[in-house]
Amino acid sequence: MRTLITLSFAAVALTASSAFAGQVEYGMGVFSPEQGVVCEREGIFCADGTGISASWTDQYMGSEAARNLGEFDTTELVLHNGVMCTVETQSCATHGKINKSSKKIQKMAFGK
Repeated sequence: MRTLITLSFAAVALTASSAFAGQVEYGMGVFSPEQGVVCEREGIFCADGTGISASWTDQYMGSEAARNLGEFDTTELVLHNGVMCTVETQSCATHGKINKSSKKIQKMAFGK
């Protein structure tokens, strides 16, 4: 019984720590590990208000992912949940329309 309780507390602590870390999930592998950063698990990159970032990608996706960023257009973020963000206009939309998900990602990435 004591082992079960210890494991339960460990699971609660792990769940709480990721919630407190500020990671927000947007679906389809898109998440925000902290304010101002949006990451894409499928495309394996992270971005901020200036576009795709090698340093954020390295921190949250690993150094190999950061080395592979040369393949990406850093001025537009195309996410697997259907949201596309443009750095120049600091805006996000889903299939050309603004919806709840694109508003949340826009606020997280660009602060507005």
